[in-house]
Amino acid sequence: MRIVSLKVENFILVKEALLELAGGFNVLTGETGAGKTMLLSALGAVLGARIDWDVFGDRNSAVEVVFSSGAETMRVRRELFGRSRRAKSFINGKPVSAAELSERTAALVAIHGQRENQRLLNPDNHLFFLDAVAGLGRLRQDFASAWAKRESCRALLERKKRELEALREAEELYRFQLRELEEADLKEGEEETLVERRRFLTAGVHLAEAISHALEALYEGESSAHSAVSAALAGLSEFSDMPRIKEAIDVIASSKESLAEAARLLFSLRDQVEFDPDELEWINQRLYQISRLKEKYRTDLPGLLRVAEELRAKLERLGTSEAEISSAERELAEAEREMNRLGEELSEKRRRAALTLSERVEEELSELAMGGARFKAELWRDEPNETGFDRCEFLLSTNPGQPLLPLVRVASGGELSRVMLALETALAEAEDTPVLVFDEVDQGIGGRVAEVVGRKLALLSSHHQILTVTHLPQIAARAERHFLVEKEASRVSIRQLSHPERVREIARMSAGEEITDEALALARRLLEGR
Repeated sequence: MRIVSLKVENFILVKEALLELAGGFNVLTGETGAGKTMLLSALGAVLGARIDWDVFGDRNSAVEVVFSSGAETMRVRRELFGRSRRAKSFINGKPVSAAELSERTAALVAIHGQRENQRLLNPDNHLFFLDAVAGLGRLRQDFASAWAKRESCRALLERKKRELEALREAEELYRFQLRELEEADLKEGEEETLVERRRFLTAGVHLAEAISHALEALYEGESSAHSAVSAALAGLSEFSDMPRIKEAIDVIASSKESLAEAARLLFSLRDQVEFDPDELEWINQRLYQISRLKEKYRTDLPGLLRVAEELRAKLERLGTSEAEISSAERELAEAEREMNRLGEELSEKRRRAALTLSERVEEELSELAMGGARFKAELWRDEPNETGFDRCEFLLSTNPGQPLLPLVRVASGGELSRVMLALETALAEAEDTPVLVFDEVDQGIGGRVAEVVGRKLALLSSHHQILTVTHLPQIAARAERHFLVEKEASRVSIRQLSHPERVREIARMSAGEEITDEALALARRLLEGR
């Protein structure tokens, strides 16, 4: 995606500005202090950069940038409320968090300005750039997958070993508990049956007497209920042809059948009633044994049966766990072989790429008037992680005889700008960030080096959209689209220049406020030469 337009409303000193950028090389020029960097700050703000509210003040502001790629368009807007120090972010009109805003736009724009904002100063990014130059993205992904599989296999093996160790430590206890439960020979529903049988035996003689008295009253006695009912039926039988008497006879007959059924049940129970002190003692001991086990294992009888099954399963795991560990060890060994194969291939290609990148960057630096500079993409082996076996850091020596040092320790801002440009040029084909913004690319340079920088930026614009702030006419003349930043009183304005206006602006950049015919002629030559 490229930036189609950037709209700024009331951002610090910029009251209103609309920039419609070219797809290639764009420049911002203006006198020192005019506010050129202010526009880049607005771009950074809309992309999710942290707002310095002390500088921003109490004003309310909005910045909007439109990205486009073919038929796809993304509109990003950020509204800033200085008094409350809050910001609202939107993508295609939908509110998003600051974190989501940064995540969605991070891969679209790289702003190269102050050192802390330059990705190439962070050694954590250097290995990625090296892989990008060498076209190792797919191999790096394959290694990351192999590394993840190795880690997964290792974690699985360690977990199974811990499980087996825990089983072995508890094996004696498990076997004792299982033996205890198996020897108890528990049966489902046994406890309820024993409790009922105990009540029956405990009742003994009293129950037998109660059943006999009931039978006497209901069936066996001369004046039993059954005899009385039978007599009632006999007395009413001769009047059975009378409907209401017949209804009463049916009810009495039903009662007689119920009494006979109750008597049959009581006869059966009377035959079963017995009192066996030995059986009662056994039942009491058995119920005590079940109660003790329930208390020990803190569960009911069905729970005890489940505990026994769980213990059998754990003891069976002792045998299967050893087989599973052997299988997991084989899988880990295979995963490590594949990881090592891909890791060695990746390291070898990185070593070759590091030499190539070092040579290319040194060539670029030589053209940028740093002929004595040395650059090295230093690789060293480290503990494997998802990126491979290697670590990488870019080192630089700006003068003959000086040692190679990390980029972050390069002293000169001008030298640092040229190093960044050299790296960006060398990485142009690999860099996947579509928009590159340069704020200090021309610091400390001029003359022939400025012409080289302009040519390098133009070359970069064939792969990326470029937006740069510059004070150098040689760079400004190379741009496809030229914007002028002007400061009037306490307001900053920004406008796109026509061709005649570009001639005068480039002449001003060459000669100063007094624009001579020679400066205008030089400006025309620079524009024609681009």
